[in-house]
Amino acid sequence: MRAGLLRHRITLQNRTTTPDGYGGQTVTWTDLATVWASVMPLRSREYWQAQQIKSTTTHEIEIRTPEITIGPEDRILFGTRTFTIDGIRNAEERSIKTVILCSEVL
Repeated sequence: MRAGLLRHRITLQNRTTTPDGYGGQTVTWTDLATVWASVMPLRSREYWQAQQIKSTTTHEIEIRTPEITIGPEDRILFGTRTFTIDGIRNAEERSIKTVILCSEVL
């Protein structure tokens, strides 16, 4: 994976829930890692196909495969923007590049 393509800085966060003492739960987010990434909005055809299967996916984010485990319960911060994770795939099954399909939280 060419380093020049990874020009955006993102933060991967993990969701943690703790009891609030009143029978509810408080959600907090913990930073897992800050990594270089390529953040790309879906092209119109890809976006249209995602809508056909009722997906809300709006962006594709590529990173080097992290040492940490990330999943759909986690989220991504990119500047002032927040993305929820819809899916994760090991690109080319070589454990070099991870592609994250995500939706921007508005």
